[in-house]
Amino acid sequence: MKIMINALSARRGGGQTYIQHLLEHFPENSMDEVVILAPQALKLSSKSFNIRRLNAPEVIIENPFFRALWELFYLPKLLKKNGSDILFCPGGSVSGNIPKNCKVVVTFQNMLPFDLVQRKKYPFGYMRFRNWYLKKKLLKGMGESDLVIFISKYAESVIKLERGLKLKHTVVIPHGIDPIFKRDLQLELPRPSWLPDSEYLLYVSILDVYKAQLEVIESYNLLKKEGKIDKKLVLVGPE
Repeated sequence: MKIMINALSARRGGGQTYIQHLLEHFPENSMDEVVILAPQALKLSSKSFNIRRLNAPEVIIENPFFRALWELFYLPKLLKKNGSDILFCPGGSVSGNIPKNCKVVVTFQNMLPFDLVQRKKYPFGYMRFRNWYLKKKLLKGMGESDLVIFISKYAESVIKLERGLKLKHTVVIPHGIDPIFKRDLQLELPRPSWLPDSEYLLYVSILDVYKAQLEVIESYNLLKKEGKIDKKLVLVGPE
């Protein structure tokens, strides 16, 4: 079986982690062939000889509209040329006239376009339009897919309430926990010098409107004033 993974949207954070762990668990003795379309920034450590990587032009990685055009017109030709049996889109969206003999599988991981409260936090402009457009694109992709993978039952329930949407097959596969978070409590790990000496609360995320750093800080400040918390708050993320 030949599987093509469209990971062009995995530019950072959780999107890249999802792909990395998925391929790390790909059986080395599998007879299946995997071709992955990925940004150069995505580091793959899989040692399987059955996984082949295709780096895409940087311009379609950074520009979602160029990427959509590339997926619409070029990806179907690539699938046909490669003889792909399955197209897997972990980003959730599907574009182009996919060959009839190629099954389509998507993973739904982006709830933001379906949360009107969060979408309205963005001012009128590019990001607000992008989330509106993404909702339509994700729904179209899920409706045309042979299988939709949800990472939670809640996400599945939200999508199934969308009017007029019919899904062929669905499955819920929650995210796992990386072994690095399961450590021996007796083992002391290296501690960065910039961390507080005492216990602290840690919030890891990029800076964005829907990540709610302001709400976290306001809530933390309220708890401090009420004397319900004495730990420091540390926010970390990419530059």
